[in-house]
Amino acid sequence: MYEEFSASYPSRFMMGVKKLSGGMNRQTIKIVPDRITGEPNGITTFRLPLGGILDMESFMVYFKATDTGTSPLVGARGSSTFIKRLSVNINNVSTQIINDYNLVWNTYHDLTSKSKTRSFNDHPDPSIVYSEGAGAATIVAIAAKSGVKGDITGLAATQYVIDNWVGILNSLSTPLVNTSLTGEISVQIQWAPLHECVAMAGGDTYADEGVGYTDIYATCQVLSFTDESYYNSLSARQDLYYSFNDYVTTRFASVAKSTGINVTNYISAGSIDHIIGTAIFQETLPTRLVNYFGDGDGSTAAQIGAVAEVLADPIGKVDSAGSTNNGDGFNQVKAMQRNLQHLESSVFSINNKQLNYAPLNAVEVFQNNLTMLNNMNIDASANGFHEGCLSMLHYFKYYGMHMQALNLDDPEQAYISGLNTSGASASINWDCKFSGASNTLSVVPFMITKLTKVLKVSKGRMISTY
Repeated sequence: MYEEFSASYPSRFMMGVKKLSGGMNRQTIKIVPDRITGEPNGITTFRLPLGGILDMESFMVYFKATDTGTSPLVGARGSSTFIKRLSVNINNVSTQIINDYNLVWNTYHDLTSKSKTRSFNDHPDPSIVYSEGAGAATIVAIAAKSGVKGDITGLAATQYVIDNWVGILNSLSTPLVNTSLTGEISVQIQWAPLHECVAMAGGDTYADEGVGYTDIYATCQVLSFTDESYYNSLSARQDLYYSFNDYVTTRFASVAKSTGINVTNYISAGSIDHIIGTAIFQETLPTRLVNYFGDGDGSTAAQIGAVAEVLADPIGKVDSAGSTNNGDGFNQVKAMQRNLQHLESSVFSINNKQLNYAPLNAVEVFQNNLTMLNNMNIDASANGFHEGCLSMLHYFKYYGMHMQALNLDDPEQAYISGLNTSGASASINWDCKFSGASNTLSVVPFMITKLTKVLKVSKGRMISTY
């Protein structure tokens, strides 16, 4: 039986061993930017060294944040939230620009949230701040204060590290890049405006507060080989090809939920992998942290205000302590909130062709998203949703989005399989309706289009992307 199939053993029975050709050296280098200080809306540029093999997945940015003004500030959840725009140039050729980078990062990160125990310097929980005193003759105590209470001391040279990227920095099909062949790689960061990266603490409202960044630098690992065969094999090729992920973002005009969302985007690309539709709030000034205790009076009596308290009492601590009805365990600045609450139906169309059998209701949108995220309707992986997402109602109130996939994924290799619209721009329409005639809450529709692109490196450091 089964004669038509060849016989073999599972791979774990194989006893093959491979050896690296020659020796290898790996070291971490420090990259000092054009400016070691920064401010909201300012720009910092890092120029990566020439003549080495860079491990782009190891690229990290370090900075310290200090607040100014009358009241103390609380940093956003996730150090990447401090980035408004990310630009990467290779040999002076613009390779990638991601606008609203912090919103893109939060949208994906909240759906594949990594363990907080591996991301301390990413500040995954701004609702609680730990500190310790100076070294002494005895063991020194660790103290805790809440980022939503009045006794918070604010940001005082608080260390942040950005090590979890989206885009070309973490998605190159071959993350080891020889800059002798590509030319100089420069990474440019535009820092986010104040309301997108900090929140007010306790019962404070915005007056004259600000934030500044110091001691900005980056690190990256550089490899070198004693055997010349690897270098020679790269140099012998006429062209080198790398695939990477790119993201196109579009903000639309504010609408009332009672009128619904009906927006159209035009995209010309070789591979559109998926589309995300969501809605955000039009914020201009820092507000208090979106946390159950965030809109309280700042009192510390009986409670510290950490999100752990909210999760420990999901019945008693729901919505918010104050009157905004906005908080729960979202634990983030309001500008990063994606609100599709009271979603009734949602559907995407491309060139006037509806993609699904009919507009999907809220339950279908949620299940469809799980499938599009390759969870096959089961959110049981190590990378689950953010800890504050306790129900489907919480999902649409704080993390809401509708994803429509247009590709096939192959995790084993670089694979271009998305919708090809390079001949002419595709018209992408998102039609979304909400229940309630009196639902006049204003939101800003926001669309993310994920693309797969190819970076081509030719002789003479000729760079092109398509």
